Amino acid sequence: MKNTLPVLSVIGMAVLGFGSIQAQTTIYQDTFENTNSSLNGQAPTTAVSVFGGSASATWSGGRSEFTESTTTNVLSITNTGGNIEYLSFTPQSGVVYKLSATVTNDFSNGTGNTDNWMAFGFIANTGSQIYSSGGAPWMLLKPTGAVESYGGPGSSGGDKTASTGTGILTGNTMTITLDTTTPLWTYNFSYRATDGTTILTSATTAYTTNPTITGIGMASYNAATGTRTVNNFTLTAIPEPSTYALMAGATGLVAAGVRRRRSQQR
Repeated sequence: MKNTLPVLSVIGMAVLGFGSIQAQTTIYQDTFENTNSSLNGQAPTTAVSVFGGSASATWSGGRSEFTESTTTNVLSITNTGGNIEYLSFTPQSGVVYKLSATVTNDFSNGTGNTDNWMAFGFIANTGSQIYSSGGAPWMLLKPTGAVESYGGPGSSGGDKTASTGTGILTGNTMTITLDTTTPLWTYNFSYRATDGTTILTSATTAYTTNPTITGIGMASYNAATGTRTVNNFTLTAIPEPSTYALMAGATGLVAAGVRRRRSQQR
């Protein structure tokens, strides 16, 4: 009995570990708390090396149009011409990812036009504009309050899902779900107002070929005459249950090996 206690302890700790992994894990989160600082080169508030993230990740892209503020804990953005500021990220199979942010594109201080949009999403080519970045899913918010979402490049046609919008919308939550638990990955979008009203929810769409994703990020287009901000930029992950079964099976094999070795030593 004495010899089996360490083995049981190993299995017990493993089971507890699997249970904690099963819960939603935050890979990246940024609440933009650096005073009047350019976002480029800054580390996010939270960054961990799990499920495709990196604990040493910093915002990259060389853009000077993203400015953090501790006064309001938001990221203020001017025109990037569609170019991207991003965090490195490579999705793994067997995980459900959710990328979300609270976004404002408020042109109440000026006239603006419908092409003055703010966008965020998964990135396939970090060196290009967000609307030409491979097949990664992304969303944009127009100053009319309209929301558009895309499963790949382009800003019209294709698999675009759009809402009509009803005036200026501020401080609402955009979410992109990327599910890699099936051989062909799927994605969907949602956009909710601060009062809980669902403005846009897309159908779940499967890729015919899985995209090569290398990051998550943000971009804007045309000069802003009002307020364009982002806060609580977050990427989370929930692994599929079969992942835990495989890990538990591997731990069981290790425990069995330990018992065999001890039996031989006796």
